[in-house]
Amino acid sequence: MIYLNSNLNFYYNIFNKAKREKSLADHSIYQWKTETIISPNIDLFNAATPKNLSLLKIEFQSTKLIIIDLVKTKEAVVQIIDHRNESGQNTLIGRTPYMKLPRFPDMSNLYNKKHFGLTQKTVRCVGPERYKKLEENETSEMVAFIALPAHYVGWKLTALGWNKDYDPKGQNLQAAINYLI
Repeated sequence: MIYLNSNLNFYYNIFNKAKREKSLADHSIYQWKTETIISPNIDLFNAATPKNLSLLKIEFQSTKLIIIDLVKTKEAVVQIIDHRNESGQNTLIGRTPYMKLPRFPDMSNLYNKKHFGLTQKTVRCVGPERYKKLEENETSEMVAFIALPAHYVGWKLTALGWNKDYDPKGQNLQAAINYLI
């Protein structure tokens, strides 16, 4: 499964043959090749909740999730292996405990660190408003907003960061996704 940080239209060059299947848990569900793509129908902070991500996990009976987020790096595509949440927001606050899960979960091993041939990065997740204003390298728009609740409800995460300025047609991102799936 692939989780996009934004509306599928933003990724049109890459997923132009994706077919919309349905809506579920504040997300749109698409079929692309052999993969299911999930993108938020509402703002990501309110879509990527433990409840919604748990419902998606149960519906698709899947445990592996590839997160795609925007990054500012010197590479077109990077593998995100950790993040520092500098956004001032956390999608878990006020939403835990959920079901029988703990209020304060262990977040020490969020991401798959297996090397897939991409540059591996620890990024600063700064949120959408600051991301638009910053020019600094090693920043991510919203990976923490997805990764925290997804990991909390049991997804195994691999995260890719895409620098759209370096890869405007998404060819490098598509190659990285194809390698992972």
